[in-house]
Amino acid sequence: MYVHRVSVHSCSSVSFYTGGKITISGRWFGSSADDLVVRGGNQTCSDITILKDDPLTHDSTLSCKIGGVTDDARWEHVSVSRLGTPNTDSNLFLQYFQLTMYEPETVPTIDATTPITIKGVDFGSDIDHTTLVLRQFDNDTTYSPVSPVCKVTSMTDEEIVCSFPSGSASGLVNGDLSAAVKRGGFVSDQFLVASIVSPVINKPSDPLPMLSAQTKTITVHGYNFGADKSRLRVTLVSENTLVGQQHFACSIDTASDTSISCVIDQPV
Repeated sequence: MYVHRVSVHSCSSVSFYTGGKITISGRWFGSSADDLVVRGGNQTCSDITILKDDPLTHDSTLSCKIGGVTDDARWEHVSVSRLGTPNTDSNLFLQYFQLTMYEPETVPTIDATTPITIKGVDFGSDIDHTTLVLRQFDNDTTYSPVSPVCKVTSMTDEEIVCSFPSGSASGLVNGDLSAAVKRGGFVSDQFLVASIVSPVINKPSDPLPMLSAQTKTITVHGYNFGADKSRLRVTLVSENTLVGQQHFACSIDTASDTSISCVIDQPV
């Protein structure tokens, strides 16, 4: 009895990190998924479903689930075999694709209180193992790493949002900010994602305002403060010949991009 040999013609790609469902087309798969063994490299597909089995042309399509891999993106041989028949002898490969970061159409101007949003595909959802590699221009040609780190606060397969810690504006300088997404040993392409404007405090006018035990509210003027009070922090430094230098927290009452009013607290 002649047994038709299964052949494979095409295979969809899948995330190298998470794996997922793939679709394979070919001929002579048959109508019973129970008779099939599907492999991608050294992995065996599960949940095989026959999507098409043409009784005239014997064109066939199936779907199945395959796991991800832990190393860099790669290609794997795909094979489909039916019990009692030889394995396919095909040069077809399953492509594991890497995470991809998209270059923004426009680069927003932000301050250190503004979250940064990055778009792409295949980011996954594992915040604990995903970081952003941020750099800023030191001069016209050289990038340097950014400190502090922009912490990833939320992510989906297509979007990552990160924020700088409260009060961390002093770690940034004005200029273009680039980012790349890093997961494991793989780092995506790097693109400009924002133009940073750091807070600037205007020099107070003379004479300086006098503070007393009853007067604990001060107003700081400048620009690029942002208006999100939850992401602003004001610290005052006092020089005293008896006790030396003291730092005071100042609880923010009102804030705009150009002024902050705050109430002086106890020394910190």
